[in-house]
Amino acid sequence: MQTLASTTQKCKSKCSNFLQQFNIQEEKLIKLKDQVLQMKEFASDQQVFLGTRQIDKLVMSEIESVKASTDSVNDYKFNLVLNSDIQKLSNGVVKEFGKIQVTEHITNLDIKELKIEQAQMQQSVLPRSIIADVELKLVTKLKIKNKVELCLTDCAILSNGHLLFANYTTSIRQYILEYSEEGNFIGRIKVSASPHSITVLDSDTIVISYGYNRFFEIFNYRNSRIEKRIDTGGPCCGLSQSNGKIYVIYNKVGVFDITGKKERTLDAETDEHIFASKHNSSVQTIQLALYVVMI
Repeated sequence: MQTLASTTQKCKSKCSNFLQQFNIQEEKLIKLKDQVLQMKEFASDQQVFLGTRQIDKLVMSEIESVKASTDSVNDYKFNLVLNSDIQKLSNGVVKEFGKIQVTEHITNLDIKELKIEQAQMQQSVLPRSIIADVELKLVTKLKIKNKVELCLTDCAILSNGHLLFANYTTSIRQYILEYSEEGNFIGRIKVSASPHSITVLDSDTIVISYGYNRFFEIFNYRNSRIEKRIDTGGPCCGLSQSNGKIYVIYNKVGVFDITGKKERTLDAETDEHIFASKHNSSVQTIQLALYVVMI
């Protein structure tokens, strides 16, 4: 019994060390969350955009650290291995009744991650300036070379900083161009028709409108799979998303949820482009304006 108690204490100590490590990582993530909330309350829109990108990298690093820690957490099972000479107890030959045997098994803990876009909390922040007060600064120029017809009508920024450009042409080869934030060409993403506008839903999914083809799609760009196609009955051009809603221009402005189900129609007069935001000013609007395309 003394051996059992001692062995149990050692296993508990190992588990306690893992729990202490997880608590430290939890505190780090809570501090990062508080920093994001403080930035949204006191910083400018541009500072919030740049700051959250840096914090995103720290969050991903902590998540990978948690994953690595869970891979080394063990599950302990206790068995009693009887001594084969148990019958000799009466003669006083055997000094111990048996041995405590401990086997370790990987627990295979499953961590379910929330997508960054879904985990972010929205807070009402009063705009500190109007668009007319914003001073633009050139970040980089993209020189796009292409042998076929080229007509860029929209641009979207992915969570990893990559840029997607809609090439709205009558060419047989219809695709979206992908570039790194440094301006390096990544590749082409083949789509259903000539893409007019793009908006980002999350780290895997975008929405694409197809102009006079009269439909838009919810599209997983990582595996080039169409999640859903929505026919609009009329030319659909500009689109945007905000707070889990997709806004699409086709004569009026249609409001859809992120599954593609139509909720209502807004009686708004607009033609080519639209931008939806919870606030009067938008970090994404400012960021898109920083990129100049050289054809």
